[in-house]
Formats: sequence, structure tokens, C-alpha cells
Amino acid sequence: MKKVIIVLMFLSSFCYVFSQQNTTSPTENQRIRVDKIIERLDGIVVLKPEQKEKIRQYANQFVVQRDSLRKQLQSNKQVQKLKQDIQILRQNFKKQIRDILTSEQIERLREMNKQRRENRNKNLRQTEKNDALDKVLPENE
Repeated sequence: MKKVIIVLMFLSSFCYVFSQQNTTSPTENQRIRVDKIIERLDGIVVLKPEQKEKIRQYANQFVVQRDSLRKQLQSNKQVQKLKQDIQILRQNFKKQIRDILTSEQIERLREMNKQRRENRNKNLRQTEKNDALDKVLPENE
């Protein structure tokens, strides 16, 4: 019974979020973020003009919906649920992008993401080493 209630609450809030959105006219800041998404993606995989246009449509929807969820997140006590909604929205957006890209572009994007993860882990390990040295070596002697 609890699961049914939770699912109904999720669906009703999800429908509310999407019904309250104005997906046709993003603000200037949202347009800038959409341009950055496309520019970043185009820098990794060379996009064709028709791919850029489709991605722009999906990115506009994504940015507007994400901003709407973030506004709710700031004024709502159901933080965990809204974070999950944002995660679902992000996953759907990524799926839409993958549907547009060619297999070569997807592979290049995966390689770039792998490199970023490796760099992030490498930087994290270096930070941990520095933190360990700070604990061993006092600053002022």
C-alpha cells in the first residue's frame, strides 16, 4: 500500500512539474546554458547541423524542466524525491542525445568521459596524499 501511495505521489508531482513548464521560451540564461551544452558536446564529437538542432530542442526542454525542479527543490521539503526527479530527467536527456549521435560519436564521448573520470580520480588521490602529509607534518614548528 505504501508503494502505491509513493508511486501516485511521484506521478502526480511529476505531472504537475511538466504541466507548469513553459518549454517553448527559455530565458536568456537558459539559452546560454543550452549553447554551452551544444558547444561542449560539439567540441568532443563533431555534430552535424541537424544533430545540433535536435539536441538544441531536447536541451531547451531539459534546461527548463531542470530549472523548474530546482526551484521546487529550494522551496520544498521533499528534497530526496526532487533530486531523484532531476536524476531521471538527466538520464532521459542523455538517452535522447545518444539516440541522435552516431556510434562513432558515442564511442568518442565515452572515451572522453572515461578520461575525465580518470583525471578526477587522479586529482582526488593527489589531494588525499596532500591531506595525509598535512596531518603528518605540522605547519608551524
